Amino acid sequence: MGKGIIDSKIVKQIKYFASPDEDIAKLTAIEIGKFLGRYDKDKYNNYEFSERRDLFYWLHGMPNGIFLEVAKYLLPFANSLAKRDPWESLHFASLFAHNRLFKYEYEVLNTAFEGLSDEPRNESKRAILKIFMINSEENLKLQENNLEGADQLFNELQGEE
Repeated sequence: MGKGIIDSKIVKQIKYFASPDEDIAKLTAIEIGKFLGRYDKDKYNNYEFSERRDLFYWLHGMPNGIFLEVAKYLLPFANSLAKRDPWESLHFASLFAHNRLFKYEYEVLNTAFEGLSDEPRNESKRAILKIFMINSEENLKLQENNLEGADQLFNELQGEE
C-alpha cells in the first residue's frame, strides 16, 4: 500500500473540529504532522496568515501527556520538512522543546543544519542553527542532570574553552 494522500482542505479544517485536548487529538496530530512534513508552504503568501502556522499553533496547544504519545510519529515528518525548509522546521523544533523533548529538537535542528550547503549565502543561517543546536544540547544535558556537560556546552557557546 502506498503513502496516504492527505487532503489539504481536510487537514486545514481539522483545527475547527478537534480540540488539542480531546482523545481524537492523537490521530489528528499525526495527520497534521503528515501534512506539514509532506507538503511545502505557499512561498507567495505571508506566513502570518498561513493555515500552516495555525496548524503548528494547534499542535502547541496539545497537553504534554497527549503530545508525548505522538511525538515519535511526528519526528519523521519534522525531519522531512527540515531537509526541504530549514526555517519552517523550526516550528517543529520549538514544539519538541516546548514539550521537553530536547533529543528530538536537536535531531530536527541538526537535519536542518546538514541540509543547508556550506556556502557563503547560508553562513548566517548555519550559524544561527548551530547556536540553537548547542542550546538544545545544553537543555538535554541539564535534563539528564549532567551539569558538567551543560557547562562545557555553555562555554563553547560563549567562545571559551
